Amino acid sequence: MSQITGISSITGLGSIRNLGVELADVTPNAVNWTNVAAPGGSTNTVTITGINTAINLSISWTGYPGTGAFDVYKNDSPISLPDEGSPYTLSVSNNDEVYFYASSSVVGTISVTVTNASDGNVELDTFRIDVGE
Repeated sequence: MSQITGISSITGLGSIRNLGVELADVTPNAVNWTNVAAPGGSTNTVTITGINTAINLSISWTGYPGTGAFDVYKNDSPISLPDEGSPYTLSVSNNDEVYFYASSSVVGTISVTVTNASDGNVELDTFRIDVGE
């Protein structure tokens, strides 16, 4: 979904004549993080594309098994998620790379959902971190 900023005129059904104002595109192209099935494992790296302004991703989880169970990486820099307090907001821009890493101490199942907080909390992906003892 695009958000209109500034003044534009609309003619006909969905035809927009832009009056020199850029439309903010806050809907990224499809994303798909893989499930994690091993302690110390990570999802695939997803490159955020298709947006022309920064957006906020809302990361929520259930089944959190304890301190430091998983982290999110943005452009290869770790961001420690709080032990409690789901959801967490992560700001991303076009071409940012994001992946999730399960610590070697993880035992159990975590279900992670990523939504686009900048676009009505549309769900982008759900994946699992599912590791045994």
